[in-house]
Amino acid sequence: MDNALGEPQTILLLGGTSDIGLAIVRELLSPSARTVVLACRDRAKGEQAAAGLRHDGLTVDVVQFDGAATDTHEAFVRDVADRHGDIDLAIVAFAQLGDGEATSKDTEGAAALAHVNFT
Repeated sequence: MDNALGEPQTILLLGGTSDIGLAIVRELLSPSARTVVLACRDRAKGEQAAAGLRHDGLTVDVVQFDGAATDTHEAFVRDVADRHGDIDLAIVAFAQLGDGEATSKDTEGAAALAHVNFT
């Protein structure tokens, strides 16, 4: 729950290895922040990102998340809330860059890319 000053205590970053997402989290961290949840496809990369955020009193949890698997999103959010309580702030920073030239010729690849990026 946000503290009395309106500062988030639990932050969920969907796209937990995103440079932009991590920069946003760093900007929003306050001394009252208790938990950051990094939700990402690659847990090893997530752990590397978590190492750069951990400091005294801040819990950083790395969890598996696939933005393209929309049928899992509801259960995922429920699981995070069960483990960490209220989610004060959710940042959506997952996407795939893709290869512009390749996707211009591959309609299935372009559709898959759009699915992830517009979810």
